[in-house]
Amino acid sequence: MVHSRLLETRNVHAGGSIDTRKSVVLALIVNQLLSTGTHLVGKATLNAIGPLPTALLRFSVASVTLLALHFLRPRRERIARADIPKILGIGFLAVPVNQGFFLFGLSESTASHAALLYALTPLVVLLLARRFLHEGHAGEKLIGVVAAFVGATLIFLDRGLTRELSVMRGDLLISSATIP
Repeated sequence: MVHSRLLETRNVHAGGSIDTRKSVVLALIVNQLLSTGTHLVGKATLNAIGPLPTALLRFSVASVTLLALHFLRPRRERIARADIPKILGIGFLAVPVNQGFFLFGLSESTASHAALLYALTPLVVLLLARRFLHEGHAGEKLIGVVAAFVGATLIFLDRGLTRELSVMRGDLLISSATIP
């Protein structure tokens, strides 16, 4: 009883209640499960209907889902007028630019290449955060990012990562998509 109260007190002081932390962990788990199939499902969809219909389908489902989540929230906050251009700019970069590079790149590459190249995203974020936000402790973070990338690379090499020049253009497009 005392231990659970201490834990609850620590969690509240650490930035949230136990329920909030559980919700965040659950959301991260769901995100990870959905993300693991993105490259395979994306490649299959691209083979079936092509990049533009895939993009339209993906954007439509995401938009409807986000609107539903927004309207289901018990306490909705209004968006400040000054934030609207920023939100639209981020939306443009995250949706048509990022997903355009990803989908057109994946249409010319392989799902395994896309997964490996997307494993570079934390490294890109680390470098940008270091450069523009002057984040500290880069050495420790870099060790973690490199270890994760090396692990992903070894797994893909073991499973026969293709080394074809024909997928190079797609790989370059996918690499561009990893830049936030």
